[in-house]
Amino acid sequence: MPVTDGILKLLEALQHSGATVRRQSDVLSLDYDSMSSYSETTLTNLLDALDEPSLLLPAALALNGEITLNREQLARCTTTPMSAISQVLESFGVAVSVTSDSVCAKTHFFKPSNINLQDYLHRQWQDTEKRQQNAALNLSMIAIITAAAVTLGASTVQLPIRHPVVDELLTFLKAGGYRVARKDLSVAITPPRKAKNMVSFNLRPNPSNIFAYVTAATFFNIPLVLRNVPLQTVKQHQAEKLLLERMGLNIVYECNSMYIPVRESVKLSPMEIDLEKTGIHPNHLAFFALMLNRSQGPSYIRPWPAELNCIMELAKLGLRLEIANDVLRINPTPPYIKDKTIHCRDENAAMATMLAGLRISEGTTIIDTTPAATSACKSLHAQLHNIGFESEFCTL
Repeated sequence: MPVTDGILKLLEALQHSGATVRRQSDVLSLDYDSMSSYSETTLTNLLDALDEPSLLLPAALALNGEITLNREQLARCTTTPMSAISQVLESFGVAVSVTSDSVCAKTHFFKPSNINLQDYLHRQWQDTEKRQQNAALNLSMIAIITAAAVTLGASTVQLPIRHPVVDELLTFLKAGGYRVARKDLSVAITPPRKAKNMVSFNLRPNPSNIFAYVTAATFFNIPLVLRNVPLQTVKQHQAEKLLLERMGLNIVYECNSMYIPVRESVKLSPMEIDLEKTGIHPNHLAFFALMLNRSQGPSYIRPWPAELNCIMELAKLGLRLEIANDVLRINPTPPYIKDKTIHCRDENAAMATMLAGLRISEGTTIIDTTPAATSACKSLHAQLHNIGFESEFCTL
């Protein structure tokens, strides 16, 4: 599994609370037998390690029976309003007290629930499609983890969306002995009669990281081989693979490895990309925008999502990008302006920005972004450094 800075903080907090943590290569083993409860220090460390502290609520309640989030911790719960989260927890028998300074949740046991999450998602606080999806994903994770904490009886959760992260969590529950019955967006979760002593589970790689490496290879003319890429991941992103082939990149997939045969002589074709027809995932658009800076003429992507307008910050580095009438125009130009600060809250756009900054031969590019995006950029930079990039990455 990929180990980010956030995961390292979580592992450290778990070790301090008595859990045994072992890492060997990309295999992570956790033993919770000696972990009886969260101390206040442990809980604070865990909350600090999470970009969205509300995700810890079900687990803390299951182990300790109560949890209180203070004003500072609440300020970081930005994905979903606490009122919606409280209502979901209350449907499972949790008593929630909300004030202007804190949220306190208590329970002696979780009761089964039959809940439709769409009832708790209100469009007035979802001003963009990306925020709407993030709110739905966060609430889905909280509901599923809470349903898994129920010891007697089945719970049914009507999900608002399908998402790979939700699918992975449900697969993990199955590996732990839970009965998971799924029909369309409805999921029934029944606890195991006896918990398994050990659960083995393989986390899927983040597809966005794969496209970050494809972009790096394309942008810097570096042939790369990505190993341990599951066939399922390739199948799920056929639209992106076909577009890369149209651009002139013939990526070869053999024996769980992806070969990116980039050469100086490869001339990328300019593209007119209609997102409604091609099916390209919005998470990968920033990478395609950067790759098309190597094409032989102007390219266009329509309709360009408003939540990714932070890509225009790349103009500070000298890239010629224009947005008009929901269309992004890319006029191929290498980045050249040094010592700039780029403000970008989207994780994938931040990685694309870092790659553009690395192309500038001297000076410093500062990216003002989220902790999760910083961790993703740091991990990508570390891998690029291993293949010869002479640059430094530091967290301010």
